[in-house]
Amino acid sequence: GIKPSLGHDKEASESEILDALRLSKEPMHITHLFNVCSFHHRLPGLVNIGLASVYPNLPEYTDIIPPTVEVIGDLAHVEFACGKLRAN
Repeated sequence: GIKPSLGHDKEASESEILDALRLSKEPMHITHLFNVCSFHHRLPGLVNIGLASVYPNLPEYTDIIPPTVEVIGDLAHVEFACGKLRAN
């Protein structure tokens, strides 16, 4: 079957990403985490959501199932330490 995925995004807000994740009863997927994605420690985006395997007990995170995440591990697309962040 077809499984929708999120990825390659610099513009989606935290609420838009969470709304997309709520559309499925199963874990969604984030493809190519870090690639064509913005990342800032104070502005949640696709990378921030993808790195977390557990979410805070806040109303906006109710019913959110952590997505599966794909990282291109060739050391050209993503630096080694970044690739290990979610692996642990």
